Amino acid sequence: MLVAACGSGRIHAPARPTPAFPRTWDEALPVAAAPALPPPAAGPTLGAQGVGGDPGDAPPSPAEAAPVAPEVIVAAPLAEPRPDEPPEEELSPVVRYLKGLAGFELSASTGLAHVSTAVNEGGRERDVASGDATSKTIRLAFWSLPERTGFVWAPSLGFVSQEIEIADFRQHLPLVPTAQASSIPTVTSDPRTGAMVDAESPNVYRLSLNTAYLGQRVGYALVSNRPDTRKVLMLQGIVNLVEYRDLRYRIGGFDSGTAAETKDRSGKWAWVQSGGAILTAALGIKKAHLALRLELKYELFRDFQYPKPVEFRGPARYNADIQAFERQQLFLDKVSYQTLELVAGASVYF
Repeated sequence: MLVAACGSGRIHAPARPTPAFPRTWDEALPVAAAPALPPPAAGPTLGAQGVGGDPGDAPPSPAEAAPVAPEVIVAAPLAEPRPDEPPEEELSPVVRYLKGLAGFELSASTGLAHVSTAVNEGGRERDVASGDATSKTIRLAFWSLPERTGFVWAPSLGFVSQEIEIADFRQHLPLVPTAQASSIPTVTSDPRTGAMVDAESPNVYRLSLNTAYLGQRVGYALVSNRPDTRKVLMLQGIVNLVEYRDLRYRIGGFDSGTAAETKDRSGKWAWVQSGGAILTAALGIKKAHLALRLELKYELFRDFQYPKPVEFRGPARYNADIQAFERQQLFLDKVSYQTLELVAGASVYF
């Protein structure tokens, strides 16, 4: 009988893998389960008390000595764009700049206009009259909603038709007493109809100002995007770089648009003669590609030239040669105006 005595001790795995020990004890097991080891052959076991000892006293197998918890892998969902931030488009700077024209708008406005008229005296221009008037505007323009919050930098292209009425002065001509003079009663009437008229009533000029323009607009927009709508609040400044202007006027029975001497002389080119500032609130309906907007707009248009100088009655002055007061006869070359209007418009954008 062979008896083996041994003290307490530790069994180390070999330093390099063998068929019995494919991995070292200090290595973490992979997530996948290791291949099952074949069951141990029946027979005597070597325990702490010798051959045939209690199997529970046998040294543990490597798999039992170093259990490894399975690795849990959680798949994160792909990040989706927020509804208020549409995905950034890969556009060239030129295309991004011209995208401000990717829409077509029709708008109408009403408001107040301050009108001034200038006269050329010996090569020098001076304003001879100014006043307030009502204005009505129809506008066709290329315009598109901004897509995200930030600075707006886009061209401005469109057409404006403006109707304004201006009048010269109403002024009573004082009488100068003269010796051996008598007053002669007079009656004033319209020679075409014979109807009585007020001799001191001011002349009313009905102006039609049309301009096609190309300019630059710049500003800042606050944009709120939703799945179906887009809300915009925007402040902009606009400078019209070049315009083709057409000014026609009517006074009494005279119409410069049909009169032979003026009908072909109303069109003029103008360079950097107008601009303004606009506060816009807009609502875009994405599926319909439709935008509705309200604006508070200030605009300044300078130096619309008349087809020919327009006669304008100035204030009364005393003429010593005839010893009487008379109205000055002035000839106006240009008209300028500035407007403050409330605008309502609808546009289709792409």
